[in-house]
Amino acid sequence: GSMFTPKHQKLVNQCYPTGRTTDKKPKSSETSYLLYYVNSRRSKLEKVSTYLIKRSTSDLNHRRIGNIAVTLDLMNKIVLHCKENLNVFVKDFLYIMNKVLSNNNFNNDVSVVELIELAFSSICQNLDDVLCNGDMEFVQLYQNFVDLFFKIVTERIHNDDMLLKCCIDISNTNSVSSNPQLNHFVSKSVAYTISKFQERNPKFKTLSLEAALESNLGKRLSRTQTRTIGLDKAAEDNHDLSVKALQSYFNTTETDKLNLSIRTLLRCLQSTPNKELLEFVCNGIPVQLRYIVILLLVRQLSDKDKNVNPIVSLKLMSSLLVSDVSIVGLSVLDIMRKLLNFQLKNATNKEVVAQSCITMTDLNHKTYYAEQTSDMLYELLLKLKSDTVKDVEKNAVVEDIDFLVEHITQPSISLELFIDLAHYMKNHIICLFNIVETEVPSSILFSKLYSLLRELDSHGVQKEMMEEIFDKYGKMALLSGLNYFLENVSEPEYTYYSYHLQAANFLKLNDYKSQTEYKMQTRTLFTKEDLLSYYSDTGSNKYSKKGAQILLSRDNQ
Repeated sequence: GSMFTPKHQKLVNQCYPTGRTTDKKPKSSETSYLLYYVNSRRSKLEKVSTYLIKRSTSDLNHRRIGNIAVTLDLMNKIVLHCKENLNVFVKDFLYIMNKVLSNNNFNNDVSVVELIELAFSSICQNLDDVLCNGDMEFVQLYQNFVDLFFKIVTERIHNDDMLLKCCIDISNTNSVSSNPQLNHFVSKSVAYTISKFQERNPKFKTLSLEAALESNLGKRLSRTQTRTIGLDKAAEDNHDLSVKALQSYFNTTETDKLNLSIRTLLRCLQSTPNKELLEFVCNGIPVQLRYIVILLLVRQLSDKDKNVNPIVSLKLMSSLLVSDVSIVGLSVLDIMRKLLNFQLKNATNKEVVAQSCITMTDLNHKTYYAEQTSDMLYELLLKLKSDTVKDVEKNAVVEDIDFLVEHITQPSISLELFIDLAHYMKNHIICLFNIVETEVPSSILFSKLYSLLRELDSHGVQKEMMEEIFDKYGKMALLSGLNYFLENVSEPEYTYYSYHLQAANFLKLNDYKSQTEYKMQTRTLFTKEDLLSYYSDTGSNKYSKKGAQILLSRDNQ
């Protein structure tokens, strides 16, 4: 009968060693010739793949494990040598692999399953977009294969490494993330990978979600010692397949895949909240795409899923914002508005209000642009000025401003913004004034500042504020105050005397100071002539010329 056997069948059959042993491998020289044959005559590829279906069916029926092993090995070699024409035979190969996996005589054999995975890996690395997205038969075969493979490695042979290899293969499949019928495998693979990674590294599974700000402040001094190694570094020289699988899904610029992967990670973190795992994985994401994690955490806040706890989402966001993970391209104001809207919708929930407040402050932990802090405070001011905001919501916004200001270390707002905010923040006015920039403001703003001081109820706060104003603005505080109080005060009041006491201290004129104390006791005001006596001697008062001009000017401008 061999006289009439087609050449492609002869060449395939010659690759199989004789005997019934289970650990057969294809004959070397015969296999090389077969590969040369299909490469030089590409029209024969389809005939070879069709014949391999026929041959493997017979071997499966007769339980020839050794022959099936040879077939799978041959298939892998053909994929690697004929990848340009993979579309011609890939469906036949997936059909064979599905048949082998479905057969109870073979699917418990680890060596056979390993050969199947090897062939699948080669297929995944060489597929093109057109096949993945356009051929429904291929999509169905691919789907059946993955479902079957996952089931066998998790339920029958319990082989974690084989499971992780399949997850990596799916990640390597071109356009699988953009295919609506296959992209659920991305989520499934990431979930498997995270689970196995946590089993191998239990510290990433424990509950770890303490208040980010408090923990971070304590760590600042020892940041170099506490920096956790991230996925970007862990993958170097690491043979753990769970790390390699994580890297294949997160160290990518393919945004469809990255989005699906991050969403799965965040779902896993809802059930086992662990900020170290979040930071570890985020370090493996390309730096220009890490902002997506923050965006998806914000999106979770409006998620109707009962399994999503918004407090966990907020705390995870906080931990990432104050961590050492570098994030660029973050739209701070956009994120803040969403956080603020979520907070005010839940203004009666104290836990949500408090955590939203912390997270907004953590958002300002890193400066992304010069006016960031000022813009954030202005955004909060707009809410306070709004007629539609209820009292309970305004109280929450005041808490936000207070907490944000408390954690600002550099002067970063204008005097004008301070004055607008101070009307709502009179109990925290000193702290707020400390973050005002030292740039010299206009005389109109100085007038507004002194008018604000006169509205304050506490003499102690008025006195402290006056000292702060002189410390920050020096001679401008002196001269603008001289003009302001001369024009605007006609009755004795504490702010008036507070200004003159501070002016006397600033000028180091004891006579001026004692006269102020006397007038304060007798509740009388300075006349222009009284004040001119302190601005007449350039030796004792270097601002006497300017001061005298103000005092002698008709309109006092």
